[in-house]
Amino acid sequence: MAALVWRAFCCRLAHRFWFDEVAMNKFPALVAAVIALGPAFWNAPAIAAEPATVALKSGETADLNHLFFVRNCRSLLKGKITVELLDGPPGLSASLREQQIVPRKGHCTKAVDGGVLVLAAAKDIKAKAEAKAIIRVKYPTTEGDKQKVLEFRVILLP
Repeated sequence: MAALVWRAFCCRLAHRFWFDEVAMNKFPALVAAVIALGPAFWNAPAIAAEPATVALKSGETADLNHLFFVRNCRSLLKGKITVELLDGPPGLSASLREQQIVPRKGHCTKAVDGGVLVLAAAKDIKAKAEAKAIIRVKYPTTEGDKQKVLEFRVILLP
């Protein structure tokens, strides 16, 4: 993402200074820096965020994310949130523990309907397994059905 922003900034700046002689005379050091460093960032790969890692032993559970759907600190849910494990190692299950959640991200102070995403490992894990878990969360809202996909790197241990 940073590479894309830098590329757009450099192209716009270079175009402006290339065709505007007045600006070229005002900021010669900036123009030289853009021309010198621009190509190095144009070819830089975008850095992707790595999914969170969760390690579970046989029979353990882990509370991961608070799930809710709010606007202006009011819940837009008209039904129950559903959680579906689309892909993951054998012996892993995903569920939702319904409870009231305080959405801190929106600076809200009152709890709203929602739940906690829970990953659980089976009790009969025989060997270490490591895989990416892909979980789909469906929100039935007053604006229609919404969904979100969450990814986790999961390590299951006997």
